[in-house]
Amino acid sequence: MSETEIDVKSRMLLAAKQLFAKQGYDATTVRQIGESAAANIALVSYHFGGKEQLFHAMIVTFFPIRRLPELDQFDGDPLQALDFIIKEVSVYREREPEMVRIIQHEILLNSPRIHMIQEHVMPLWQELMRTLDEGRQAGIFQYESLHRTTMFVISVLLFNQRGEYWRPLIQAEDESSALSWSEEAAIFVKRALGITGEKI
Repeated sequence: MSETEIDVKSRMLLAAKQLFAKQGYDATTVRQIGESAAANIALVSYHFGGKEQLFHAMIVTFFPIRRLPELDQFDGDPLQALDFIIKEVSVYREREPEMVRIIQHEILLNSPRIHMIQEHVMPLWQELMRTLDEGRQAGIFQYESLHRTTMFVISVLLFNQRGEYWRPLIQAEDESSALSWSEEAAIFVKRALGITGEKI
């Protein structure tokens, strides 16, 4: 594949990501993607086989991690593993807000593309669940339901506080806080799990 072809494919993937995030999969046409990428719309079919395959390629490209092999270094230390997961998800959310929006939208719609997302995202949440379970068994974390607690933690990590809808609730001191969203999320989650003191 020539460098020009790689460039065209990259432009189409970026255009698809921006349009899917802004107006949703169903409302986005192949023509719009081609125009936004400054590419002939026939190239979408040529390179990807169609809009659905382009969607899958976008997930693979912009959510390439199916699991976090780095977690292996924290075997036996669920607190450190939890910190690592929170940081990685927070960094991804800040780096790829459009992908987070697309994923959340597809989940809300229970779309036919949900299996593509599950294939790439679910292993991460399964790692989180395993970490929470390991922490409770070790007497480090305290909670009632593993499944509900996993969902609560995911909700905290993926919540987008930057939307215009939430603007009336955001105070000036919130935006100038010395702590990052990742650090505050880690503190909030660990306190909810019964962690106190220096381990926070």
